[in-house]
Amino acid sequence: MAQARGFRGLIVWQKAMDFAEGVLALCDGISPRRGAGLVPQLRRAAISVPSNIAEGYDRPSAEQLLFLRHSRGSLWEVATQLELAQRRRLARNESFVSLLSQADEVARAMHGYMRHVAGPDGAV
Repeated sequence: MAQARGFRGLIVWQKAMDFAEGVLALCDGISPRRGAGLVPQLRRAAISVPSNIAEGYDRPSAEQLLFLRHSRGSLWEVATQLELAQRRRLARNESFVSLLSQADEVARAMHGYMRHVAGPDGAV
């Protein structure tokens, strides 16, 4: 298999895509009546995580960091909404635990990538 190029080759983007896919799968299992206000917002925020990584790719460092910060904000938005959905018992607890753990993994990868983009003297 050929090596992925561009943003598709970024580990952080790949992890964010897997995370978004997991969140969307969780949303598919929540009844529209019970998750009426939460599910659409959860979907949008989850999709925003890898989308902002891709959108910022191949831009100057300062711009790329801005997109990565937006992505990180969306990631924490999803984590908060997952916590709320867990409190409301909208799906099995194991699903939430797994996705929240995955969110932490994406955050670690994102922080490392942000440090890489910022360079030795840059702030993330």
